[in-house]
Order: sequence, then C-alpha cells, then structure tokens
Amino acid sequence: MNPVAVVVVVGGEIMNMKRILAACAACALMLGGALAEGAEAPTPTESVAVEPAAVKGSRDVAWPEEYLITYEYQLPDGRVSQITQGRDAQGNVYFQSDGVETLFAVDGAHYRIYRPGAAGELVQQPDMYSEDYVQDQISALVEYASRASQWYLDDAVYAGAGEVAGRACSIYTYERDFLNYTLTCTMAVDDATGLCLEWRTQNRVSGYELSSGEGDFVCTAFATEDVVLPLAAE
Repeated sequence: MNPVAVVVVVGGEIMNMKRILAACAACALMLGGALAEGAEAPTPTESVAVEPAAVKGSRDVAWPEEYLITYEYQLPDGRVSQITQGRDAQGNVYFQSDGVETLFAVDGAHYRIYRPGAAGELVQQPDMYSEDYVQDQISALVEYASRASQWYLDDAVYAGAGEVAGRACSIYTYERDFLNYTLTCTMAVDDATGLCLEWRTQNRVSGYELSSGEGDFVCTAFATEDVVLPLAAE
C-alpha cells in the first residue's frame, strides 16, 4: 500500500501532519484533564498495579550530592544523540552535549570554566561565572531529568516497577485525548531521586499509530557514589 500524505486545510493554509501532531500534543498536555471533563481517568486493564507508598512521597526531584548521568535522546531526523552531566564531591560540574565538553570548576562562590584544547589539554576560559550561569548552561539535561514532574504524576497511572540503567524505577503512563488525537506518555521515575530516567510518547490519530520517536529519551548510565568526572582541572 502506498503511503498517504495527510493534510488539513486551516484558513486557506495547508498544515503537514508533523505540525498537526505537534499542535495536538501541545494542546493535550497544556489543557490536560480539562479536555475530557467528566471522562474517567485511564486505568490499567487486566491486573492493577499498586503504587508503593514510598514512591508517593518522593516524587520531587532530589539531585544526589554527587552524580554522573547520561541520556540518549532521539533527534527530529531519527538520529540518536547523547548528553552527560555530573557533579563531584567537591562541587565541580561536568557537562557534555553533542560532543562538546565543559568543566565548571568551583572556586569559592563562583566557577571557572575549562574546555579541552586542540591537543586535549584543558584551557581555562576568561572570567568567573555564577551558579545561575552554570545552571542555565546545563538546563537541557535538567529538563529531561525533571520531565516526570508532580503535575504529570498527579494525572498519570502507576503501571508497576521497572529498572533503567540498573536503577529501580516506578513506571507511569499518562494519556490525553484531543478530538481524534491521542497522546500517550510512558515514563520511568527513579525511586531514590525522582529523576525521570525514561520517556516515551505515542501519537495516534483516528486509531492510527503515527509516532516517530522524536523527543524520546532514556538514561544509559547513572552513578551516585565515588564520582570521578571525565574532566578535571589540576
């Protein structure tokens, strides 16, 4: 069967399916339960998993004192990229995205920035930087780790226990309908820290699966003890 291009004419303009899905997903997430007032929340079929009481009280993200965590995420063109972030016991912060490495070395209440030079040596950048600046630089990974926020979990259905990157997790599913569009999110939340270690989405229009995997991510490594950062200033 030949693929069929689906288009919708809105105000004389043609929107492609990718734009439609993005718009529907945004509406479903932003409006949440208001779109389905009076409708029953989705519940697991067959057996019903019981959410551990310990998990109910530990949904807020609690970053460990020291850690080194890596995520893989899918890009719009289908390629998979990697992002890593870490903090050692001294408070130094490491960040790597798209192969670019940065070390934020703590110096009193500020940080000095180092990046690898052409010969592999660490080169210090000029000036000192604040904690707010560092947090802004590493916000991409923080957004992944914080994805399973209290707001999502309040509306999500606990689906059972799981494991990601060797870490015990609680699995949740979250579903919203918007017209003939259905968005389903599946997330794995680290039991010890509340960090989201895996996120998968499914998009369906009139029952047809249209998911591309764009934006999905999974944690591939997560250490919280005796952390040694990939870069270290002498």
